[in-house]
Amino acid sequence: MVSLGINTVMYLDALQQGTPQSALLEGIATHFPVAEVRREFIAGGNETDPAFADEIEAIRHGVRMFNLRLYYSVPEDFCTDGKVNPNLERYLREANEMTAQGMKFAVGDVPNTPLETLREAAALIDRYGVSVTVENDQSATHGSLEWALASMRRLREADASAIGFCYDCGNWAWAGVNPDDAFDALMDIEAIGEYQIKNVRFEGGAGGAEDGGEGAHPTPSLLNDGVVDWAAQVRRLPADVPVTLEYPAPIERIDDEVATAKRALA
Repeated sequence: MVSLGINTVMYLDALQQGTPQSALLEGIATHFPVAEVRREFIAGGNETDPAFADEIEAIRHGVRMFNLRLYYSVPEDFCTDGKVNPNLERYLREANEMTAQGMKFAVGDVPNTPLETLREAAALIDRYGVSVTVENDQSATHGSLEWALASMRRLREADASAIGFCYDCGNWAWAGVNPDDAFDALMDIEAIGEYQIKNVRFEGGAGGAEDGGEGAHPTPSLLNDGVVDWAAQVRRLPADVPVTLEYPAPIERIDDEVATAKRALA
């Protein structure tokens, strides 16, 4: 059985009203043993603000108090223009300070990054003891299955085994990729190091909610309102892959969404 958790974006309304992520950890712990915090909501991502260090410490305290496994989402590309994110070590230090076990980036330009550069990044990640994953975005280029597979091939070629793939089951819809095809392809190469549940439905097209048809566009949905069979995918994952709910939900629906996930995966 995989370990389930919640990405704090599920509480987006509260975050936008100024609730710190550290204050959400107790509630998350009543549901699941895993939490994922987002850097952009730690004092607005401004590490020069004294409130940033205070919140890092508060998150660390909450993780210990509520016995959580923590993951860290950084809303930046892992590689850009053939170079690894210049702030990688800073973010690894932040992850260590919060006692986060893993950290996630957008994939960015991994396939065009020199092998030696990726090897150096992997060595740095190893020194900090944090597992790192990269995630496709929702664009036609960096969101495609071909780009995801090319990224993982490049990382394997660089012996960067510390870096896996974060599979977000909803992101593929924006890139026009069948999520089951993507899941099968990434499972075949044992690339998935984190799984995020985000269901989608299609609106505005002639084909209905399941495939949308011409002119349709995907939009995030609650778990039972979308078209992705996320539960079937999650049941196929290795037991050590963390799985988080990662989509905004009305605060009054979060308990129902948690119950839905638990029932589907029982």
